[in-house]
Amino acid sequence: MSALHLCVIAPYLQGGYMGEIINHIRRACATREYRFTLIRTNSLGEFSLNLGASEFDGVITIRNAASPKMVEYLQNRAIPVVAIAHDYFPLDVPIITSNNAKGMDLAFNYLLERGHKKITFIGDLSQYDLRKRFERFCELLDENKLQLTDKSLICVDDTLFTGGREAAAQFIKHVDQVDAVICGAGNTGMGFVKQLKAQGVNLPEKLEAISFDDVAFMELITPGMPRIDQNLDQVAAHALEALEALITQTPLTTHTLHVDPTLIIGKPATAERNWQMRVHELDGLNNLNYVDSLVNNSFELTHKILNSNLDKLMSLAPLFQQHMHLACLAELKKDKFNRTRLNIKKIFESASAEVLLLEDEENLVPVESYPGKAFKEKYGNNHPTLVHFPIFVDDVLWGFISVFGDPQRASYPTSFTGFTGYMDTIAHSYSLLLSKQQHEVESETTEPLISDTPDILTPCLKWDLETGSVVWNEKALEKLGFTTDLEKSIYRNMEVFDRVHPEDEHNLRKEITLSLSHLDRMNTLVRLKLAQGGYAQFRIEGEVVQKKDDRAVIYRCVISQIN
Repeated sequence: MSALHLCVIAPYLQGGYMGEIINHIRRACATREYRFTLIRTNSLGEFSLNLGASEFDGVITIRNAASPKMVEYLQNRAIPVVAIAHDYFPLDVPIITSNNAKGMDLAFNYLLERGHKKITFIGDLSQYDLRKRFERFCELLDENKLQLTDKSLICVDDTLFTGGREAAAQFIKHVDQVDAVICGAGNTGMGFVKQLKAQGVNLPEKLEAISFDDVAFMELITPGMPRIDQNLDQVAAHALEALEALITQTPLTTHTLHVDPTLIIGKPATAERNWQMRVHELDGLNNLNYVDSLVNNSFELTHKILNSNLDKLMSLAPLFQQHMHLACLAELKKDKFNRTRLNIKKIFESASAEVLLLEDEENLVPVESYPGKAFKEKYGNNHPTLVHFPIFVDDVLWGFISVFGDPQRASYPTSFTGFTGYMDTIAHSYSLLLSKQQHEVESETTEPLISDTPDILTPCLKWDLETGSVVWNEKALEKLGFTTDLEKSIYRNMEVFDRVHPEDEHNLRKEITLSLSHLDRMNTLVRLKLAQGGYAQFRIEGEVVQKKDDRAVIYRCVISQIN
């Protein structure tokens, strides 16, 4: 297999999770001599612009960085899609994810074997992976005849260091009633442990903590802390292999592939792997002269680029030779038929100090074929790498800075993560500059089919099919056995697939697909998992409650238990 063009769509480009997965896939593409495109969306479930899609042989989306609408568009054009750590139900998209249940087994049993029984879980339960970990945590408490109490969970709003510190502030109030903690994410764990130590709590003598993720920074902040390594290198490898199988029409053995995690005690996983193969040892960072240049130019260069209205963008090229050969700035426009197009405003060449300004408003490129025929004829269509950085004005997508790279043109290795970090800063700062301007954004109108007033007395759930979000009302949650305010808060936005019996999933997908395609009602029986465990038979009556351009955008399901 050769000359494939693969695209990765991600909400963000750095970090111990997104950054590591992206870099593994990027390096694998380079080894296979595939073209590699990366799109940052800055959001989850919202990005629906089919940017350059006509060029792609396959797409990997990390979490739900691409909206269901975009995924459906790709599939309708026979472009295979694989999702990492997200279920696009009811769309049929293969899922690659770390085995969250197995990871929780490792963490929980580690603490049990060390005599701990009063265990607290800390995490952001709005995230799919962390919610799955908490569900398994609850099952393990039950299996070991341990009680789930109000001390068993601390919810945080993110997976950042600050979230862990905030959790510690809550935890300290009942520290004497708990003897162990499981942190659902690495940054949460670091912030939690660091804050507790600052408040005089001795770890692990007073309290033992274990965290998910094997983040390199943990060896500096929380050295020796037990952790669950999600083996993201394997997640990335399996995602790429699954996409290659779909492209060659090779049947997959499973719809959801779970990668088994590893328990790390003492010696970090980083020391057990070949250091040169670990992507956190970034290209070029073993060169002290390069590191010095990278660190000491972060403000001066970006400041001058912004003051030049981006005209000096290619002054970054010496720092990132492998990743910056050519760039362009494009603005979203509407043509005379009210179709969304991209207008290339500027082209930046590394070999020239000049900036090509394109003021022809008729030079509008279809989003799907961006950067367009004229651009490709002049600059070629075989750039090994392409990264799109979005620009927003007042939270509305304005356009992109697109940067083309060619590693073969570089005389020394350079950091891809450093490159995306610099460019993210420039794109964000440019967004702030443009936000002072007034843009008229033409919005599409929606056509209500029936009343969309929230049902208070009817057990139901609603799908926003454009963002993929699901909202269960209180009556529906109570039907499943979730009765406390805490339970309702945790499970209010769970995916339907979280509760559907595996044997009923295929039929439910089929029924919903027919209902959506015909804008018709659905009536089917399905087994849903109850809060207490086990399954019960329910009737699901589905209907489209809002559509846009003859397609469903809001779908409501009323559920009733069959006695």
